[in-house]
Amino acid sequence: MNKEPPSHPARHETLVDAIRRYLATHPAAADTVEGIAGWAVGAVASATADEVRGALSHLESRGEVAKRHVEGAEVFAHIGEPPRTSGTVRIGIDLGGTKTEIIVLDASGGERLRRRVQTPREDYDAILALVANLVTDAEQHCALPPRSVAPTSKRSWQRGQTKRRRA
Repeated sequence: MNKEPPSHPARHETLVDAIRRYLATHPAAADTVEGIAGWAVGAVASATADEVRGALSHLESRGEVAKRHVEGAEVFAHIGEPPRTSGTVRIGIDLGGTKTEIIVLDASGGERLRRRVQTPREDYDAILALVANLVTDAEQHCALPPRSVAPTSKRSWQRGQTKRRRA
C-alpha cells in the first residue's frame, strides 16, 4: 500500500499558502507552473513542478485561481477583484550595465509587477527598444492605459547629457 510521507500534507499547505500570499500582493500576476515553481522555491525548498501543479489544482478547485491557455501554455491567474485600472501608479526603471528592471507600484506603494532582464551591450537603439517593450508589457499586464516613453537623443546620451522625463 502506497502511503504518502507525513511531511507531504504540511508541505502542500505551505506551498498553497505561499501561492495565496504571492497572489494577494500581486493580484495581476499570471504565470505557468514552471514560472510559479521558480518563485515558490523560496517558500518551499525545492518545490517540484508536480507539487506546484497539485497546489494550483487545489486552488483552482476552490475557485481561487483560473487556468487559461496563452500562446500554447497553461497560465494560472488569481481570481478575485480585477486589478485596478484607475488611480495613480508609478513605473520605475533601473537601467544598469548588465540588468534592467521595471517595477509598477500602485497608489499605496504595493508592487503590481516587477521584471528583470538582460541589458543590451553598447546598443542604444536596442536599449530604447527594451525600455519601450518593458513599459508596454507592464501596461498590458497591469491593465493600464498606454503611456508615452520619452527617451533622450542618442547624441546627448553619448555625451552623458540625459534628461529625466515623466510619463
